[in-house]
Amino acid sequence: MAKCSRDRLEKARSWSLIWVSIALMLGLSYQVGKGTPRTRPISNSALASYVASAQNPNYNVAPAVPWGPVCGYSGLNNSAVCTDVIVHDITVARALEGLGALQLPVNYSLLSTANQIYTLLNLERTARGLAPIYGTLVSLNSTASAGANSATDPAVSGYGRYSSIWAGNEVNALAADYDWLYNDGWNANGSTPMNLNCTSATASGCWGHRDDILANMSESGYPNMDAGVGVALGVGGFSTSFAVVMVGDSVSSPSSYAFTWSSEVANILVSSGDAPFYGSTGGVPLNRPIVAVTRTYDGLGYWLVASDGGVFSFGDATFYGSTGNLTLNKPIVGMAATADGKGYWLVASDGGVFSFGDAGFYGSAGAAQLPAPIDGMAATSDGKGYWLVSGSGYVYNF
Repeated sequence: MAKCSRDRLEKARSWSLIWVSIALMLGLSYQVGKGTPRTRPISNSALASYVASAQNPNYNVAPAVPWGPVCGYSGLNNSAVCTDVIVHDITVARALEGLGALQLPVNYSLLSTANQIYTLLNLERTARGLAPIYGTLVSLNSTASAGANSATDPAVSGYGRYSSIWAGNEVNALAADYDWLYNDGWNANGSTPMNLNCTSATASGCWGHRDDILANMSESGYPNMDAGVGVALGVGGFSTSFAVVMVGDSVSSPSSYAFTWSSEVANILVSSGDAPFYGSTGGVPLNRPIVAVTRTYDGLGYWLVASDGGVFSFGDATFYGSTGNLTLNKPIVGMAATADGKGYWLVASDGGVFSFGDAGFYGSAGAAQLPAPIDGMAATSDGKGYWLVSGSGYVYNF
């Protein structure tokens, strides 16, 4: 049983004692924002992928560079300098979990705040080997907007698996992401935490937002995970109010989506510097979201792979097969190509390996009891072996 909606505290932040002192000297007030507590049961199996893939930090991660003086303490601030400092802080916090730097899509600044929030949640999920949330539904956006306008957790009905979260007085989507994922527990110094459900270092309410964001609601009977995001300004005493609904859905209707991961992931792949652009699936209706990209040996093409194992080839990349027509035990999370580019491997989160073209099968972790799901794979330079890596940093060599 897990709590799936959390109260929040936001206006001025507890960066450090010095910033608190400065704020008090300037007469800035601190406000506690409390939404209406709601709980909703999610089965243990729905949370299994999260529990296995990423343990919560022992304490909140203090921002490496306090962004209050740069971004301000209220209202939306999507300036480049504010964005850069929070991206830096998220990258530092992710490194403590052995994760790579946060890389924003090239069109991030052009997205609405709601779509920025959705995109960031998927970047956090995919970084930990979890399937992305397929898209935001028009109906769920309305539900989330009602929560945002009420400055509280949205009330959800009609879904067998769901959760709802809220945050107030966040300066932008990145700040909300930081507080939900890295600042949602107990403070090491014992000071009042941001998450008001975290009443002690061992309270069950600690890391509740993080648990919800990293939960896996895509299970038997609920193959799709969808979301809704609402944003409101100047409501309930909060300068900003962000609300998110996440559900396990039994059906998928393209006409019902306001925004999808398959349309946004192309912007993560758009060429930069000397990397040529050979095409994408940005305008193609996908059965499941794209989860990985692998280049050909000469760099003149690449493959994209979806979580169901569907493979898409671009440039001089050749299609050698896929698992798109198979029923998988677990979703595909990674891909690697052979040295000559005439084959590739796919790996699922349970460690199962699938080889195509001239890719040899050298073993898998499919039958092992893994302490954490597999997050990705890489091939040796001669293509005669590969490594699998889990979200917790375990490496398996074959």
